[in-house]
Amino acid sequence: MAATKKPNEPTQAERKRTAERVGAEMIAGLEQILATLEAGGPKAVDEKYGIPPPPAVVVPVLKAKDVKAARQSLGVSQSAFALILGASVQAVRAWEQGTKPPSGVARRLIGEIRHDPDYWKRRFGLAPA
Repeated sequence: MAATKKPNEPTQAERKRTAERVGAEMIAGLEQILATLEAGGPKAVDEKYGIPPPPAVVVPVLKAKDVKAARQSLGVSQSAFALILGASVQAVRAWEQGTKPPSGVARRLIGEIRHDPDYWKRRFGLAPA
């Protein structure tokens, strides 16, 4: 038994032509990007297509007192702070004693905590939302 065609539904041939057209447009676009890339590198592609540069990521320099102040601003113990940061308690102790600096990722998150501790208290479930 043959399926009935709904009104305004494209035929199989129309769907095939649409797919071929879309495929051709995609290939043409990729070829254009490749030509731009070969002519001027990634920066030229970004400029031609209006792709903004990535935002600068600032990783703060932290002293031992800064790490401790960030932890205290959340009102948590060293072990809880370690869990929040995905670090060991020994690492947090070393950071707070100044014997070892935090990694770049830890510094970034600690810097964010220092910037807005109330937000992070809510985010970590340490304060009512």
